[in-house]
Amino acid sequence: MKRLMCVMLSLMMVMMLLPTSFAAEDSELTKVVKIAKGRLQIPEEFTEFYSNEYDAVGQKSYELRWSTEDSKKRINVSVLFDGEIVSYNYNNNDYDYDRKGFAPFDKAEYTKLAKEWIERVNPTYTPEISEDVEVNIGSIYSTSVSVTFNREKNGIEVDGNYVRISLDKFTGEVLSMYSNWTREQNIKSPEGVITKEEAAKILGEKSELKLRYYKLRDENRAVLMYTPENSYMMIDAFTGEDFTVEFIDAELGATTGGAGGGAAEAPMADNAAKEEAEVELSEKEIEAVEELESLLTKEALTGIIRRMANTEIATFDVKTVDYRRVEIKGKMTYIATVRLEKDNNMSGSVTFDAKTGELHSFSTYLPYRYNKKQNVKYDRMESNAMEFMRTWAPAIAGKAKNFDEYQNSEYFYFTHNENGIEYRGNSVNMRVDKETGKILSFSKSWDTSTTFDSPEGILNVEEATAKYTEAAPPELLYIANKRVRYASNNAEELALIYRLPHDAPSYIDAKTGAAYDWNMGQMQEENPDAYVLQKDIEGHWAEEVIKILAENGIVLSYEEEFRPDEAITQKEIALLITCFEGNARPYAVPESEYTAYIDRMVRRGIIKENEKNPNKKITREETVTYLVRLFGYESAAELSGIFKTGFSDEAAISPDKIGYVAIAKALKLVKGNGGKFNPKNNVTRAELAMMLYNALTV
Repeated sequence: MKRLMCVMLSLMMVMMLLPTSFAAEDSELTKVVKIAKGRLQIPEEFTEFYSNEYDAVGQKSYELRWSTEDSKKRINVSVLFDGEIVSYNYNNNDYDYDRKGFAPFDKAEYTKLAKEWIERVNPTYTPEISEDVEVNIGSIYSTSVSVTFNREKNGIEVDGNYVRISLDKFTGEVLSMYSNWTREQNIKSPEGVITKEEAAKILGEKSELKLRYYKLRDENRAVLMYTPENSYMMIDAFTGEDFTVEFIDAELGATTGGAGGGAAEAPMADNAAKEEAEVELSEKEIEAVEELESLLTKEALTGIIRRMANTEIATFDVKTVDYRRVEIKGKMTYIATVRLEKDNNMSGSVTFDAKTGELHSFSTYLPYRYNKKQNVKYDRMESNAMEFMRTWAPAIAGKAKNFDEYQNSEYFYFTHNENGIEYRGNSVNMRVDKETGKILSFSKSWDTSTTFDSPEGILNVEEATAKYTEAAPPELLYIANKRVRYASNNAEELALIYRLPHDAPSYIDAKTGAAYDWNMGQMQEENPDAYVLQKDIEGHWAEEVIKILAENGIVLSYEEEFRPDEAITQKEIALLITCFEGNARPYAVPESEYTAYIDRMVRRGIIKENEKNPNKKITREETVTYLVRLFGYESAAELSGIFKTGFSDEAAISPDKIGYVAIAKALKLVKGNGGKFNPKNNVTRAELAMMLYNALTV
């Protein structure tokens, strides 16, 4: 018995000395922490830890936080119950966010670093990462690089699924990660889907192209365009029928609120009469006063309102009239705003041309009635609106038409009817009380100077639809379906759908079939602002420098040719300095905008007022002068008699530029050629690229 007791005691002692993980199975949280800590390789200095648990619409997740004892460094991680890490963020209070410079790695190297991190942290993502990778290095002022991987299943993109990694630009260390990766229970096989050609035909028909007039930018002319009524619909990839994502609603709460306010008029000062006697008006001030005094009076405007039959405001009391000088269609005029009230709970406002009495707009504010009845039929309401328009806007009433077929509202939207075709650039908005038939509001935006193209020779809707789908072929995508609302990474299935791409055209020219984007700029097959290495750079001595600048947001040219050996002008230097400082990227800059860039340089003293000459080809000594001023060494450069440049042609340098050239050489912005600086030579585009590059690498 004693021997048995000794054995049992020994076993008990051994069990007590074993780690607790062997004593009982780990809790779910313990498992999650171990998975995250192992994959993320949390450094030992992160000694502090705590966690939170969340149940987001039935899906349990954990928020894990590690920090150093002084809390200067922190790691935040969101992990699902099975160990999937959905977000990661590393924060260091000592991080130098002001650091600037070129990225030491290229896009391929950043992609490799990010992918290796994903393989370690979320290995289940790796097989489904698409080859379509977006890398954003940013500018020389950015401290991080963003790498975004999209998700694919069976070679088909999964809509909205991606993982984005942010890396330290200078070290390649991962700073953060966020993923939107659907957890589906099943997935549709792509076998048996309809062809893209069949999908294009169905989507084209469902897009319902409508023929309308649209005004061209910078022109006072409206042209005929087809535009889709439904551009974001989806169809089932197997049947071609309309597809809508199914949601399982969770129980939600809602809050409502409101606000209101008012203002009181301030009385005139008591000493106004004394001040009036001591002040004389100039001739222009007198003219302005006389013009204001010639405007329609409060009484005259009240009389007009009283004649506004079939409106509520005709019986309201006029409280105030404000006169405001504004510019309309290039001409200065006065607008009168009349404010009205009745019985303390009803109000309104009316705006007129203060000289002619032409009605611009009015609104009525009545107490809200939830149980308002439809006593007046829609057709009669529309007739009342047209009758009011014929009385108060006769010049446009004959061209206004209600194209809206929706007939269950108090609101009417009349647009310009030209040749039986709608032009939404001219419109009249009205509200008619469905209980009384009275006009409650009126406003117009109508330019009578617009000209309209003839509808002769236009494409029919079938031809336009073909052009539309040709410009934007449909995409076959997986999409998360039957998912819990507000828990977008959980779905019963990945369904297959076809849809038109998000960059599908907004307009099709009804005569030429050309595709246009939302801003009426003709669509390009490729992004016109995307930098592509120009052919005339290949093999040039500055090729690598120009490429590095472009990758870091400093692009000297988006034109088809770079023209590296062409002299650069002052306006181009002003633009490039702005870009160099991270304030702008020089896409297609209109000639009229260059003035703003030069003026900015003048205000900062980089280019002096007497040096302004936008189209002048700039010399080497002038260029280094601008750059030395930019870097803050102007006061030192202006000291006379203390500088030697060391260039053999120093005598050719302008005396007031000696200090600038010497400092530029000391900063290694320039090195010279064969011992010469060549101060009067024009700076080429390639040479300026090298100077900007040197400024950040020496």
